[in-house]
Amino acid sequence: MVVRPVSFLFVFLCGVTLLSGCGSGQEFDNNALKQMAGGELKERVAISGKVTIDGQPAVGVNVYAYTKESGMKPAYECRTLAEGEYCWSTHESCDGIQPGSYQLAFAHIPKEGRGSEGKDRLNGKYRNPTKTGITLEVKGGGEPQTDVNYELETGK
Repeated sequence: MVVRPVSFLFVFLCGVTLLSGCGSGQEFDNNALKQMAGGELKERVAISGKVTIDGQPAVGVNVYAYTKESGMKPAYECRTLAEGEYCWSTHESCDGIQPGSYQLAFAHIPKEGRGSEGKDRLNGKYRNPTKTGITLEVKGGGEPQTDVNYELETGK
């Protein structure tokens, strides 16, 4: 099989785009989003904050939000960046999630898929949303909710 440099570049750039944050990596204006959705978009509320582990900001923490309807499949996912900061994204970067009640789960996997470094450093302690006891209430009205912070502990 012959690998063409252009094909490799395309695959590489697509991979970089997908790994660069929460969401598809492609931004659309609201009119384009409405057209794709076939009508009006559901309300989203911007939610942001910080995740710390044992009092220290934690980069590379996956945050999962579950609803009753989503069951054990997350309705939303995001990942902490530098200084443990996160924000939820639906269609655009940090545009938020729908109002409602969510159960949260967390996994600290700094380097996903890379041998032993791909393991959850929280040892699954926060992985089951029905057992964490951590919830998120997103209020309607469009007012951003900032400083929605979570302190996790390794139990060391």
